[in-house]
Amino acid sequence: MSDQQEDDSLAQWEEFFERNKKEGKEYFLVQNFYSKDNFHFSDSNTKCTAKDAMQYVSLLDKEDFSSGVTFSNNKYTFIKKFEYSSKENLPLYFFLSKEEVVGDDKERVSLIVKFITDEVIFIGKCLNSKKTTAINFVGKNYNYY
Repeated sequence: MSDQQEDDSLAQWEEFFERNKKEGKEYFLVQNFYSKDNFHFSDSNTKCTAKDAMQYVSLLDKEDFSSGVTFSNNKYTFIKKFEYSSKENLPLYFFLSKEEVVGDDKERVSLIVKFITDEVIFIGKCLNSKKTTAINFVGKNYNYY
């Protein structure tokens, strides 16, 4: 791929992310968009690192999705893999933090990892109370055709 093609591809992904992240602010505390080439876009200065993103990918490549699987440094517990009915849509993975809490009521934070293509992923953090609407939002807006 030429440098110009890479620039064009990056610009298209950035536009895709920008278009969706505005509406996503209603559901997410932090939104990140990664590829395995480690480029990323984020709506926060507290974005997860490319190293963190690759840890998610590494974990999700494993076949065993038991509820006991955790990230050793981020302290998230894997909860559920959501399969979409359309074969074009890759699954979404939902995790619950063990320690990360937000606000006066100490609400726990959830982590959503959605593969958009085999190499491009969305990673977002939301309040646990917003997980259903956040999952629906990602399913609707982060499909790629």
